Amino acid sequence: MERAKQSFQRINELARVEAAPLYENLAGGIAEDPVLLEMATHVRPTQSMPYLLFDSVQYLLLGGAHHQLSHYYPNLTNNPLNASEAFPVFREFCIERKEEICELIEAHVNQTNEIGRVAALMPVFGEVARRGGKKPLGLVEVGPSGGLLLCFDRYHIDYGIAHWGDPSSRVHIRCRVEDEMTPPIEQGEPAVAYRIGLDIEPIDLTDDNAARWMLSSMWPDHKDLALRQRDAIDELRRDPPKLVQGGILAIRPLLDGVPEDLTLCVLQSFVFSHVPAEEQDQFMEILATESKRRPVHFVSMGGDNMSGGNRRARVELFTWLDGALTTEKLVESHSRGRSMRWLG
Repeated sequence: MERAKQSFQRINELARVEAAPLYENLAGGIAEDPVLLEMATHVRPTQSMPYLLFDSVQYLLLGGAHHQLSHYYPNLTNNPLNASEAFPVFREFCIERKEEICELIEAHVNQTNEIGRVAALMPVFGEVARRGGKKPLGLVEVGPSGGLLLCFDRYHIDYGIAHWGDPSSRVHIRCRVEDEMTPPIEQGEPAVAYRIGLDIEPIDLTDDNAARWMLSSMWPDHKDLALRQRDAIDELRRDPPKLVQGGILAIRPLLDGVPEDLTLCVLQSFVFSHVPAEEQDQFMEILATESKRRPVHFVSMGGDNMSGGNRRARVELFTWLDGALTTEKLVESHSRGRSMRWLG
């Protein structure tokens, strides 16, 4: 219960930084409410108590649950009620549907699949393609959730001082460049010829209920991002990437399946924060072994204290050539890709 209280206090602080008044007020109220804190403890080990409670409630609201609470959610109404008055209504909804909410918390993991991160990742993918002689990428993502990042080449990215991708794409991502250095982007690069993902619990976004769970992870205060996520899901459904169930150490068969005439690029985005250090080391050893027969490029995005007020992230490129490893930090960014700085 004490850990639950502290986790909601952290989300309260984070929501204040992220300009999300609804979740700021709700998290602050939940942190002082034993009944709701107990409900939140029904999560599986390593899962976020605040996010699973919030996601489960929003999942029900997105499914059409009739309750006054929906009038406080900016993504569900054009004229939301005052967020400072939402907590008693939220509490009432949770108590009325306690059994249903606890079942959802127990049955799910938090799946964010934040596509804004593409803005920070894309220049690094381009760098990988250049080093591979501009051959198309064979992209393997560990922890892809629903696979939205695997479809990055179908989006349009606006950096303000530069653009990448098809302007007619339904999915537009805006990212502020933090200095005057334009990220090294080139239209048409990289091309992706093969893509596959490996996840402990992959989400089939062609299924309406699964897509609704994905959308429930979007913060309701950020209505524009929720709409963008819907567009990304619709885009994925036109040609879904293949997703395979398994932990990160099951990557060996996926590497074998990437055609050898492509540039092998492996991706993880904030997955390592949920993986023990020993497993991370074993994963890196698998990639090193693979490099004995072809170069391996591993794009890794992560950051520290993401649940506090610090939203800074870094994108590193690990390159193995015949077992020899080179590590480079190429990007610093907001963890959701709202801004970035090229370091390469």
